[in-house]
Amino acid sequence: MGKLAIALLTVSLIGCASDRTGRAVTVRDSAGVRIVDNHVPDWSPETAWTVDAEPILDIGPEQTDSTPLFRLQDIVGIAGHLAVLNAGSSEVLLFDSVGTLLRRVGRRGSGPGEFAQLRNLYRCGSDTLVVNDGSRISVFDSAGTFVRTESVESRSEDGLIRVRGVARNCSTFLLAGTISPAPAPGQVGRISTLMFWGSLRGGVRDTIGMLAGVQVETRNVQGRNLPVSLPWGADGASGLRGDRLYSGSTDRSEIRVFERSRGLVEVHRWPSQARPVAAEDRALYESRRDWLLQRSPGIRDVVPPLDQFPSIPSTVPEFRSILVDDEGNLWLRSYPAFIAGRPDLYDVDVPMRHSPPPGDEPELWIVIDPSGRWLGGIRVPADLAVRSVYRSRVIGVWKDVLDVEHVRAYRIHRPERDSTR
Repeated sequence: MGKLAIALLTVSLIGCASDRTGRAVTVRDSAGVRIVDNHVPDWSPETAWTVDAEPILDIGPEQTDSTPLFRLQDIVGIAGHLAVLNAGSSEVLLFDSVGTLLRRVGRRGSGPGEFAQLRNLYRCGSDTLVVNDGSRISVFDSAGTFVRTESVESRSEDGLIRVRGVARNCSTFLLAGTISPAPAPGQVGRISTLMFWGSLRGGVRDTIGMLAGVQVETRNVQGRNLPVSLPWGADGASGLRGDRLYSGSTDRSEIRVFERSRGLVEVHRWPSQARPVAAEDRALYESRRDWLLQRSPGIRDVVPPLDQFPSIPSTVPEFRSILVDDEGNLWLRSYPAFIAGRPDLYDVDVPMRHSPPPGDEPELWIVIDPSGRWLGGIRVPADLAVRSVYRSRVIGVWKDVLDVEHVRAYRIHRPERDSTR
């Protein structure tokens, strides 16, 4: 790696001391639940993973026969290929490892194998793709051949059902049901969601529980009581691999691991990295608010000044989102400063982002291995909206100066493997 890559992407090792016993990690059992308490990261400067500063793969309009890559959603690695959900053209694009377009899957419509409202792309088993189209799901094999469609049915006691993932057997789904009520007007609270495993047709299901969601204040907006996201408020985050659900509240340095057949099986913890909400953060919120209202004056009531909230958190959340790579490592995205406390408005993953993000500091991700061991922090290019980590590559969406979307992949260097090559 060149000096520039080393300078920009030097790993952040968070914490530097073990507990009083000298142990870096403590593992114990609590009523059948494995508790992993980390005290220091496992990586040293010599063993830490790093990410190249330049991509090894760049897929743009030239690789798609001029089909625009627009509103790119999920990117899934399958059978050595990449499956890209291109919501702008209502199709899934299959590319090989060097970026050659192999096949287009689906098109806009309501028939078998067609899509009306693309939302998510999942992989189940080793070679099956599942497309979430809102009111139904469509299943394809790894070559993009249509297999079946199932409707998403709601039951009265569950309210509106949303698909959040698919189990290894490709027939059991992670589902989100009834959302808890918003707090009373003028109050701050959290909106939670009932999560469970089940069939889209109803029947037997395995309930996970009510998982905490976004922290809001209920405000009167044009005569209606609406929940408004609290600046720097907590939220729920989750990631799925096979039959394991990884869930956390973003204001806590803790991940809970649920298995489909056993419920809660593990808890992974690491030292808190929360930093105070500083004056610079508050100033950035207000400047972003001014910028947004100049363009959309009608949303003034849902983006109030900070002094109109009953209270705001004193610290920035521990992390923003969870990603699980193809080897079972957890990647937790540290909370970016540039979103100014409102990820629903300014995050790089949403259309209304403030483009481009100010500054060019690489983003920090916290990595935890499958056993719950806290490895350390790794930095990825700031202008990449990460979608997946597959075969030692960080893969995501990048925009050029004209806001044209590309799929980019960056190599991960892992000293323990690089030394054996």
